Amino acid sequence: MLLWRIWRSMTHPPRQDPVFQRVFSAPRLQEPRITGLFIPWMMMFAGGGLCWALTFDWLPTLLIVALLSANTIFGLWGGTAVSQVIVAEKESSRYSLLATLPGGTLMTSWAMGLALLHRRPAFVWMPFLVRLGAFIIGLTLALMACMTFFLVTYGPGPESSIVANYRVIQQTIAACGLVAIFFFDHFYSIVTAVLVGIIAPVDVINRYEAQSRTIMLFLGTQITVYVVTLLVFIAAAPLASTISDGIMGAGFRVLLTVGVYLLQREALIRWLWSVMCQRLNAGTPEVDDLLAITIG
Repeated sequence: MLLWRIWRSMTHPPRQDPVFQRVFSAPRLQEPRITGLFIPWMMMFAGGGLCWALTFDWLPTLLIVALLSANTIFGLWGGTAVSQVIVAEKESSRYSLLATLPGGTLMTSWAMGLALLHRRPAFVWMPFLVRLGAFIIGLTLALMACMTFFLVTYGPGPESSIVANYRVIQQTIAACGLVAIFFFDHFYSIVTAVLVGIIAPVDVINRYEAQSRTIMLFLGTQITVYVVTLLVFIAAAPLASTISDGIMGAGFRVLLTVGVYLLQREALIRWLWSVMCQRLNAGTPEVDDLLAITIG
């Protein structure tokens, strides 16, 4: 996936690059780690959240909107900052001078954007917490689904209890799909925002125009992806019911929705990456050098 190649390049910036050092003026941040009872608390949150979602029908919708909005806001915060730092260098007539360095305009813009992100502690901590939280919550939900399935299969009980347990399993499968989408959405949103933040100010030197372009393009891509994913989830219901009204149908519906989401996101960043390289007149050697950081 191009996502992880770009992400590794973003998390391993060219710290010796003079452009990066010019923008990056803060000490290197300490690697994030967890202490105390973080993991048990996250497992309790996952179990309790699922119980609340089964009780209140409106809660899953609210949770989905809140999680995806958080990713969008975090990405927009980074994308607008990237476009602003590039425009600031253009306004001071330093950008054209920096672009004469061996890396060219591609590495100049890339180094500026990454330097700005790495100055912010949230860029280090948020992805770490998202990875850890998604793993713990996903594992907890999977264990709950397995235990409930075991009770349904081997535990005696009235018909109403069996139906209720099947509903719990279906809701748990849907919750696992939401966790997967939230996890990938966090990283896709950041990468998309950075690419948009670099593309938007290519031919402008006005920071307000660059900010407006960044906001409109980024929000447009985010909303489009979310709407298409929602439509696929809704449209998949009749198809899933033809397969099974139970666990198999729920699993198929979730897998189809997550798969369509990932295809959209991957196609989008590939297009944005191509546009960025084209607009910055980047040749194949420059692009290869930038992505070579991912395997270095």
